[in-house]
Amino acid sequence: ADAPGSGLHPVGSGAGGLEGGGIMGKSRPPCLQKSPPGTGATISSFRAADSFSLVVGMDAELVLALDLGTSSTRTALFDVAGQRVPGTTAQEAYELITSRDGAAEIDPGVLLRAVMHCLEQTMHAHRLDPVLRARPIAGIGVSTFWHSLVGCEAKGVSITPIITWADARSREESTRLRQRFDEKRMHARTGCMLRASFWPAKLRWLERVQHRKFTTVKHWMSPAEWLQVTLTGEANCALGMATGTGL
Repeated sequence: ADAPGSGLHPVGSGAGGLEGGGIMGKSRPPCLQKSPPGTGATISSFRAADSFSLVVGMDAELVLALDLGTSSTRTALFDVAGQRVPGTTAQEAYELITSRDGAAEIDPGVLLRAVMHCLEQTMHAHRLDPVLRARPIAGIGVSTFWHSLVGCEAKGVSITPIITWADARSREESTRLRQRFDEKRMHARTGCMLRASFWPAKLRWLERVQHRKFTTVKHWMSPAEWLQVTLTGEANCALGMATGTGL
């Protein structure tokens, strides 16, 4: 989400808290380089109930899955039938930074390092096995924790921590929002209630307690879009992710 009046779109890359990582820039990291094209799976027959069986050859295409959670990141390769390829799973845990006043944050640099380490391990497993290496990676699927946001500069460099869905410091703002607006109508309109988990209360809280930093933010993004910008130089917000903001 662009800050009011910015009129800018993320085109750069970066990550708060990561120094000299060597993975920034507009080119994709080696572990995300496009695999050579393959033949893929072929449809062998159609059945009466519109179902079909797939002939999965040794060169059948794969999907790289990336699962970002509030406590760890996982990566793995899956085949076209949705089965996980043994030996390709990687996982790295990180700390959810909490406080007595309700904070629940993740350092963007820590998250990025975990993502890169997992991607490198999974891709190493893909390259190491000659049989697996012959199977091209045709797509990437990403699952990310919802309702969370990070403030970024114009080129996508993070300047705030990732404030997760579990952060409750904006509960006073959510109370004020419920006093001002009809929560049932807002729920019907946005799919989200006026609670501390969602963006409206979080943004109002940030504007109040970190006003100077708030005014320097050019884009508010979910961790998913921020990682897209950091790794590829551009980003798109999925409809599903947008519906979880409450805006």
